[in-house]
Parts: sequence; structure tokens; C-alpha cells
Amino acid sequence: MTLPFSDGSSKYCCFCCGVRFSDYNEFTSHIIDNHEEGRDYVSCPLDHCKAPVRDVALHLKVKHPGFNVKNFKGQARAIVWHDFSAKGKKKTKKPRFKQGKYESTKTGKILGYRSGLEEKLYKILDSHDDVVSFFAEPFHIDYIHKGQAHKYTPDILVNFMDGSKQVWEVKPSDQTDLEMNKNKWRAAEEACKIRGWSFQVYTEQRISKLGQEVRRQKIDE
Repeated sequence: MTLPFSDGSSKYCCFCCGVRFSDYNEFTSHIIDNHEEGRDYVSCPLDHCKAPVRDVALHLKVKHPGFNVKNFKGQARAIVWHDFSAKGKKKTKKPRFKQGKYESTKTGKILGYRSGLEEKLYKILDSHDDVVSFFAEPFHIDYIHKGQAHKYTPDILVNFMDGSKQVWEVKPSDQTDLEMNKNKWRAAEEACKIRGWSFQVYTEQRISKLGQEVRRQKIDE
């Protein structure tokens, strides 16, 4: 995204925070170093580019017209969009995710969810014969991303009938290859391993498969 400066020259404007740059490499480095991939920007899938952009399909169409967009698999757009085109004003478009509260029939506790996938998984866990209880956002885990320390909170802790515990992260499949998520999950795997637990990532495909397994449980009873 470029915006004209007062001198009429074309400069690069960060589409995440509005800071402007005269050098393209400084512009891209600023976005990658200061903003969150997946939330604020997505990366071009071509190895010789890897530019931070808001919309992969649009970027490919304009900058790499020879690339077939249908071959792209991954997160196609940034989650949060900012608009700095209005002088002195900043407009933010946030995603319309399904959010709300869910009351577990197993524990009677009220659990918050921030996506339809989380709500769907809560319902499946309540019907799962091998699950004793489950809790949302159970604890924090330290992890390193881009050389800096961060905190990560997994989505669900699941307690099973056999005494085992699993920590689950709910994530759309198009976000599983993001480097930040991989760093989070490596830290989570280590933290769970120390406790004798396992860590699992549940995408929409895996949640659907689990739902089918639970439905078969009910048929076999």
C-alpha cells in the first residue's frame, strides 16, 4: 500500500499502523518485525518474494500474474484491517467471528468461545463418552518468536476417563503453517511432555472427524 506524502512523492505506508517509509525493504522489515503474521498481515507464498501483504490473492494477481491463485493453500487474508486513507483518521475493520458463552453439561461451567470451531468442539466434548471434563484457556506458556519472549494460552485442557490429560489448540487449517503458531506449539508440546500430557492441534477437519467418532459412540451404545 502506498500513500502520497505532502511533497507529492510516493512512499510506503504500513497498512498495520500507518508509519511511512521511503525504502521498500525498510517498509517490509518494519511489518514483519513489529506486527503479527496472520492477524495483521499474511506472507506471499512465493519464496523469491515473501512480502507481507493484507490479501494474498490480490497481491498475486498484481505482482505475480503468472502464478495460479488456485494453487495457493494457506491463510489468504489478514484478520484485522486498518484504513489510513482518511487524513488524520484510522479506521479498523475487525473480523466477525462467532463469539459467545457455552455452558458445559459435564461441569456446569460457563466457557467463552471466540469462534464457531471452539463452540462446535465444546459440544462434541460434552457428548464424548471418554471425556470427564474440559476447561478453556487453562494456563499460560512462555515461548520465543523472532528472538522475543511471549505468552501463549492454549484453548482447552481435556481430562479423560483413563486419567490422561490433553491440551488442545483450535485453529483453522489455513493458519497451521504460520511460524508464530509453530513456535507456540513447540513450546506447548515441551510443557505438556514434562507433565506427562500430550498437545494436539484441532483444525476444522479434525473436529469434524471427532464429531463423527462421537456420533458412532452413541449408535453403538
